[in-house]
Amino acid sequence: MNLSLQFDKGTILVYGAEKHQLQFLNGLSWDERTNSFRAPAAEYRKLVTDLRKHKITYNDNARKFSALTFPLKKKITPRSFQTEAAEAWISEKRGVVTLPTGAGKTILAVMLIAR
Repeated sequence: MNLSLQFDKGTILVYGAEKHQLQFLNGLSWDERTNSFRAPAAEYRKLVTDLRKHKITYNDNARKFSALTFPLKKKITPRSFQTEAAEAWISEKRGVVTLPTGAGKTILAVMLIAR
């Protein structure tokens, strides 16, 4: 099996597998139009993790993007809870931020994007 991942309009296409070969992977659906599996692009991380877990090799053309940097123009000193939230997010590589209005969710988001 020679898999290839490709980004397509908000989804990930998985080429190179027959309809019966990857049905054990959650989140994939067979697409009759393209004769390939398809998953929402938001499931990219889970898909790649599952492929590695099952020792399935693949060519990742979906990852062909340029890394961007977002330097902060203004020095902002985060509050302790913002720093704690940022560290938790970074350690898990994802998360959900729930803070009251005016508590600095946007500042936290900008800090994370800048990293």
